[in-house]
Amino acid sequence: MSSEPQLPYGWEKIEDPQYGIYYVDHINQKTQFENPVQEAKRKLSVDAPTAVLLPAATPSGTRPPTRGSPHLIFSLLMYLSSECYVN
Repeated sequence: MSSEPQLPYGWEKIEDPQYGIYYVDHINQKTQFENPVQEAKRKLSVDAPTAVLLPAATPSGTRPPTRGSPHLIFSLLMYLSSECYVN
């Protein structure tokens, strides 16, 4: 079994001889060099204090805007939360 965490749904790791390792998000049709799981962990550690302080809704009933792709963040949060229950 690989020591590297499993990528979220829709992601693929590419090992290219010219460009090195990069990751493809097939859902949003984007590429990046940073592992999306590591990126999510980094963003969670940076955003965690502000995320707790945000209100659930503004007085008008709409949620405040968030940074990042909601689908990506949701997928990664689901993955990371499932990782906590693995023995």
